[in-house]
Amino acid sequence: MSLSPPDLLRFAFLSLKGNPVRSLLSTVGVFMGVFSISATLEARNLGRAYLAQQLSQREAPRVNIIPDWDWGPASGVSFDLRSTDVEILRRRLAGWQAISATRWGSWNGTILFEGQEAPANLEPVSLDHLATSGRRLTAGRFFTPSDFEKYRAVAVIDTWLEDELFGETVGVGKRIHAENNSYLVIGVVESLQDGWGQEPRGVVMVSMAIDTALTGRDTIDRILIRPRDVDNLEAIGEQAVQLLEQQHPGQEFYSWTNIQDIDFQKQVLRTVSIVLLVLGGIALTVGGVGIANITIASTIERTSEIGLRRAIGATQQEILVQFVLEAVIISCLGGMAAIASTQGITLLVAGAFDLPHSVNVRTSMMALGSAVVVGIGSSFVPALQASRLDPVNALRA
Repeated sequence: MSLSPPDLLRFAFLSLKGNPVRSLLSTVGVFMGVFSISATLEARNLGRAYLAQQLSQREAPRVNIIPDWDWGPASGVSFDLRSTDVEILRRRLAGWQAISATRWGSWNGTILFEGQEAPANLEPVSLDHLATSGRRLTAGRFFTPSDFEKYRAVAVIDTWLEDELFGETVGVGKRIHAENNSYLVIGVVESLQDGWGQEPRGVVMVSMAIDTALTGRDTIDRILIRPRDVDNLEAIGEQAVQLLEQQHPGQEFYSWTNIQDIDFQKQVLRTVSIVLLVLGGIALTVGGVGIANITIASTIERTSEIGLRRAIGATQQEILVQFVLEAVIISCLGGMAAIASTQGITLLVAGAFDLPHSVNVRTSMMALGSAVVVGIGSSFVPALQASRLDPVNALRA
């Protein structure tokens, strides 16, 4: 007598219903294992989304290169970078997307406009600074070669300063005053966290040419390098330092990135995720042992039933499938309960801390799939032994 799949499924449910306590404990074991894995995956997804959000609020990932200053009591001499150093890096450095230069300007100075004032950093920059910073123009334009050649007193500000000085009025075309100098605003860029990871604040960018005309400085304080591949950030910084030290024997240079803290958080997140996944795997394995135990116990208790079913025509495959189905049902019930609980807790945490979150179906399917695999794997051997019982000996048991 051959049984249809619905009948096999019904028999599996009836068998589990006949041993509610044992079935519940096995389901709880699977629940704990899947919950651990699912929670770890969701925490990793939340962490990645948070770090991606932090990156989107900063300037583009880049390397900062500065010379080592000799602040010894005898000398007090500092090394000065030149535009020729930038050209050397452009020619010999590999993997860069944009290279620019800046000078240390006025930190947290006061910007004036018709009686209004606001704090801002004044920063002399080179022509390619916009591409290096990754800031997006929201109005007007950036500097052109003509601005440098003709020493035009023009400036580009950020949206934060535009709001502070001009309110709802467009800032382009207005004249602002900084450091006792007057600049015509020609462009506005989006406000982003700076290279130190600080919150957006007022920024006034002027050309290094006009800064040279006003101050007499013709040196460079910092070289900025934006790589094509973010993963090569550290490598391209080391390569740039080596090139500059070859060009200037005896002089040391330092490099750092504007996302070092985020890289550290990524490493911590990766390490913690691996540890928690291992613990979750152990918990799920314990749940699998529980499923194996319930399958073995069911085989011993139902030996006569197995013999009777075999005697009236049940095949070995049907006996095998029924016992495996019981394990799959336990795994699915425990797994789905764990995933539902994980998603609910994740939504609450994301809402409470204002974290970016979206339901990741792939993560849920991975967690549920691991439970099913463990269920099938742990029940297969006992189920196979049950299907191979001799009908005559089983009926005598």
